[in-house]
Amino acid sequence: MSSPLCPPGGVALCELEGNSGSQDSKIGDSSIVMYTPSTSNLIPDVWTCRDSLIKDGLNRWDGLNTAYGDFLEFCGVESVEGSIGELCGYTSYSCHWHGGMHYPAYKGTGEFNPARHKRAATTAASRFIGLLESLAIPDLRVVNMGLTCPRPVSDYFGGLGSDAWPGFGKLLMATFYARLCKEYAARFGMDANMHVWKGCDMTSPHPHLDLDVLNVVDVEGALEKFKDPECVKRGEPVTFWHETIKRIWCDTLYECCPGELLRLDSGEALTAENVDVFMQEIPVHKRPKLMHHIRYRRRRPTVDLWDWCAEKGFNADAWEKNFAAGLLGYKNKGRSFGLWRCLRRYSVMPVERPVKRCPVCDDGMSYVGHTWMLPDRLNVITLIKGVACVCCPPPDGLLNWIPGGDV
Repeated sequence: MSSPLCPPGGVALCELEGNSGSQDSKIGDSSIVMYTPSTSNLIPDVWTCRDSLIKDGLNRWDGLNTAYGDFLEFCGVESVEGSIGELCGYTSYSCHWHGGMHYPAYKGTGEFNPARHKRAATTAASRFIGLLESLAIPDLRVVNMGLTCPRPVSDYFGGLGSDAWPGFGKLLMATFYARLCKEYAARFGMDANMHVWKGCDMTSPHPHLDLDVLNVVDVEGALEKFKDPECVKRGEPVTFWHETIKRIWCDTLYECCPGELLRLDSGEALTAENVDVFMQEIPVHKRPKLMHHIRYRRRRPTVDLWDWCAEKGFNADAWEKNFAAGLLGYKNKGRSFGLWRCLRRYSVMPVERPVKRCPVCDDGMSYVGHTWMLPDRLNVITLIKGVACVCCPPPDGLLNWIPGGDV
């Protein structure tokens, strides 16, 4: 099956069939190609003759998410108006290389409107990336760490009540940061959130830290690259040695939690060998991937609750009411430590004002306006972890829910 033409500067990474995964199953038999963003003045015909509809997150479903409305009512929300995502047209932008980009817009500024929360996370992420870029440090990286609590701690945490969640998270963050700095005798920059849920099962507590550490330290007032001596010794291309971070996280849990809770489902005691730690490094120059990551880390649970209700529906028997209400109101407040709180003093370039960027080439776009009607022919761009996956032409029926849409 032939792939769509590669857009300007796009480098085809892989071709996926529609039945290869859950995120692609709605595409049917059409080919999808992932592209790395870059800029070029070579414009194939497919991009000159079509605008594009952007399908990302909340706009995967048409109409109202009534199951989310049922969840809000279950949690005691008196009015769900403005929070359940009524489509109100499209916000349009223009890319110099790739033409019109149309984003579904949703009514409402309600307190629990997930589209509103997602926009706030996106804006915050864009501003922070601009600050990192202003440092002008070659190969600057964000080291992301996912630090998970064992199940007994999760159960204990769920019983604390939502008022205690932020304090418990702050204790874990501060303790981990202090131990990290002490381990390496250095002052790092760290930004952290404590997620109290997991997207694949929203009905039970799952506390874990999602944090970022920069691969630089302050040396006599200037930022210099840092690398774990163990990684240097072993010739590893990463910033931190995984086993060291696992030990620091294990020690953090033993300092902050009752010892009888620190065991696995099997009953085995928690150790540095079996504690759950995930790590990845994201170069700052990979802006779309970093944008997705920071937005994901800073999102409020309403975004995942919307997804969960749209996919699974709402079943009151599956939820404990106090946890559901606490999760709905959880603000997922981030906390900064060390260098992260004073990065602006190290800037050597002006911090760029956030702009809407093209999902294909990452160039800035100009705002066009709001519309209810879309062109008759469209590309469909689905964003998967910040990477544009272009389905072109769109398969039959994919755009049937679009007012005025014609495939």
